[in-house]
Amino acid sequence: DDLAVKVRNAYAYAENQAASATAAADFAGVPIPAPPARPAGEPDIFALPAMPQRPPLYFTMARDVHPRFDQRALVRDLLDHTAMSVVYGASNSGKTFYAMGLGWSVATGRDFLGRPVEQRGVVYVAAEAGRSAEKRIAALRKHSGIADPPFALVPCAVDLLRPNGDTRALIDLIGQAQAAMGRPVGLVVIDTLSRALAG
Repeated sequence: DDLAVKVRNAYAYAENQAASATAAADFAGVPIPAPPARPAGEPDIFALPAMPQRPPLYFTMARDVHPRFDQRALVRDLLDHTAMSVVYGASNSGKTFYAMGLGWSVATGRDFLGRPVEQRGVVYVAAEAGRSAEKRIAALRKHSGIADPPFALVPCAVDLLRPNGDTRALIDLIGQAQAAMGRPVGLVVIDTLSRALAG
């Protein structure tokens, strides 16, 4: 929902036409096939809700600020629901090992580095090293003794940079994975950010 708000605001308050400052604007577009039709009566869980219009900038007086303390964490003291985070470090410093371990903990409901987690479905996009990710999943299954957690691996490169890239296809794929899991997806990992936003 937060991402939907950001996207709508980006379009509503943009100073230039979308994608006008990208290299893709200099090249002809590639036809994108229509997404598969949903069965009659099935709701589109990824449809953007209608958003109320608001001024582009606003302020709130200190007396009117009331923080919320009832929000649950996906991983206590580390990652909140609807949060976006980046794991960064030098090459071969263990980022994938860390991110996959985090995802496995969320999918299995087991603590991550001593921190309680809320169990949710996980989609792990191994955009850079899909085949080695499969070996890691096999090792995690063996080590944890859990053969079938709600964890979906996408061992494919994705383009999340260009307007004619894979964003819509990935959203649809996450919806399909969620349906296969039978539980809500609470964590999507894009590994690596640089590969998914190449260029």
